[in-house]
Amino acid sequence: MWALATGNPTNQGIIGKAGAVPPLLSLAISGSQEQRTDALYALSSIAAEHTENKQRVGKTKAASVLVDLLASDAPEERKAALIALGNFSHECPENLAQVVKAGAAPALKKLLSSGENEHKEVVGLLLESLTCAAR
Repeated sequence: MWALATGNPTNQGIIGKAGAVPPLLSLAISGSQEQRTDALYALSSIAAEHTENKQRVGKTKAASVLVDLLASDAPEERKAALIALGNFSHECPENLAQVVKAGAAPALKKLLSSGENEHKEVVGLLLESLTCAAR
């Protein structure tokens, strides 16, 4: 699904209107590790640069789920959660407020200090956004 949505606003809208967010979030919570990762990438791609889908995701408990998954033992799952969190909250103050409320800052700081260099730039940008939102 994420391949269909990536960079395609028309497909993003169709997928969002079809009600894909709740089942994807359900998979991100209770699926196998591979299903969780795939669901996170799908959520990320349908929310990227698509305001209506960001709002759809925002109506769910996605912020707390994404923040919880930042502590996953699986690196690819952490990466997918981080990207989804970024796309979900980028240029969406309502969702960013949910991310702050879900306690993302400590989880992001832990990732930043973990020694994993691959996503430090994304973590830093999210922390900067959270700091601005908290003001």
